[in-house]
Amino acid sequence: MADGTKKGNHTGIIIVTAILAGVIMLALIGMGVRERGRVYRERSVEAGVIVHAQDFLKNPEDRGYFTTDSDIIEASKPGEYHLKLWTGLSAQDCRLTVTDTVPPAAAPNAVCVAYGGSCEAEELVTDIRDETDVQVSFAQVPDFSKFGRQEVKVRLVDAGGNSAEVASELIVSQVVEQLDMEAGGTVPSPEDFLLDGEKAEFVTGIDPTDCMKPGVQTVALEVDGIVYESRLNIVDTIPPEVSVHNIEGFTLLP
Repeated sequence: MADGTKKGNHTGIIIVTAILAGVIMLALIGMGVRERGRVYRERSVEAGVIVHAQDFLKNPEDRGYFTTDSDIIEASKPGEYHLKLWTGLSAQDCRLTVTDTVPPAAAPNAVCVAYGGSCEAEELVTDIRDETDVQVSFAQVPDFSKFGRQEVKVRLVDAGGNSAEVASELIVSQVVEQLDMEAGGTVPSPEDFLLDGEKAEFVTGIDPTDCMKPGVQTVALEVDGIVYESRLNIVDTIPPEVSVHNIEGFTLLP
């Protein structure tokens, strides 16, 4: 009877232990389900949006934080970020997708270059607006040997592959960058500054009295409806003339 009682007690203990283990297991499973139900497993945002742990919590009253083994979120870099969010009694695996669906934008910026010069595509636009890095290039390389105005298409491409084109203006100057004249010489006419075109007019005139000594003057000229700036460089390269005369005389010495 004693042995039977011991065996019965042992069996009872095993059954109770199994029941308790099952209850604990069910409680843990239920807790895990409840914890997982408190968070959004996946979220998607547009590039540039700052994301916080709170954005993954369904209940605004809950609190949480990203653990140190989470990916570092770069708001301006599209892609997937794997995060571990600690909230309540456990850490939950979450995924953030940063997308970029908005094309970049910019304002045109007219540029004037000297004949024979050039410029970069970036110079023809300003105020570039996008949440990611933007690559700027010519949709079609302009003709830097063509005098006057020409429309230039500038292409913008962001990190998400979105693209846009901006119509800007390139002006290749029809006047020389600098005209040299001898101090005291003939004052140049507007046409003396021309590289291309038949007629030019001074917007700012040249004062003949300022041409009597070396110096540099900024000159504005209008050609074909476009106002350009040039420089008048006044130089003095002619040496002075010296006359020598023989003088005869007497000197009294002590």
